[in-house]
Amino acid sequence: MPLSHPLVQTIAIPIVLAFVVAGLLRLVAGHERGRGLAAVGVGLGMLAAYGATFGIPDFPPVGSTNKLFYVVVVALAVGLLCDVARWPVTANGTLAALAALGGGLWIGGAKVLDEPWPWGLVVVIVVAVGAGAAWRLARHRENPTEGGVMVLVAAIAISGAAFLANTASSAQLAGATAAALGGFLLWNWPKARFPLGGGALLPAMALLTALAVQMVLFTRIEAYALVPLALVFVADHGARRLSLGAGAVAQALRPVVLALIAAVPAAAAVALVYLTLPQSSGGS
Repeated sequence: MPLSHPLVQTIAIPIVLAFVVAGLLRLVAGHERGRGLAAVGVGLGMLAAYGATFGIPDFPPVGSTNKLFYVVVVALAVGLLCDVARWPVTANGTLAALAALGGGLWIGGAKVLDEPWPWGLVVVIVVAVGAGAAWRLARHRENPTEGGVMVLVAAIAISGAAFLANTASSAQLAGATAAALGGFLLWNWPKARFPLGGGALLPAMALLTALAVQMVLFTRIEAYALVPLALVFVADHGARRLSLGAGAVAQALRPVVLALIAAVPAAAAVALVYLTLPQSSGGS
């Protein structure tokens, strides 16, 4: 397939780049430092997918889709700084929350000021959920399959919702995020090798929060249809209640079970989007 094919832009480029960069960094930078930096492949995969799909936007960007590129750039830079400095979990969590907060408010901040009710409140709720999820996921740094799977499932759900709403750009960007995370997670299954560093978590959560704000403000998606997505980021609580035992098989099955549990609220959100979209915007 040519480079211009959506499947290449959305899936092949980010998944391959994230996978290759993680492996190269581990090889070139050594075990400890390379391991800590491997997650940057996710952010680079997201940027490469954006560039292949839309090209590099001018700065300052005009329009929300162009802003999304710089949301990822800034979040990736901060995330890389987190990984290089090896800051404690609290600092990483705070910066992850700020990345999601900043990404969402850059897209929807004008609505908060111009129309505080109801759209300002909607934006505040969306960015608060994104920031809270990012802060919580930072605590999964040394358990990359657990944190990474939840972000992956949320990205797939946002991509599906955007597709139903005929918002191809958002669907592709969320899909590229899921693909990049998938490439990174291939290194971490069935055995965890690389932490879920800032180079993955910050750009992924900043972009997904910004996309959620963009979708509720500028498409016909009803804001409440995306509410079940918040439960995706606490799916690990349900997974831990299931006793899978010990051993290699149980270790390999845990992220699969978590993905299935997280898929329930994700699927509910996509179904709500489908059911509440006007006929002209959604499915037939």
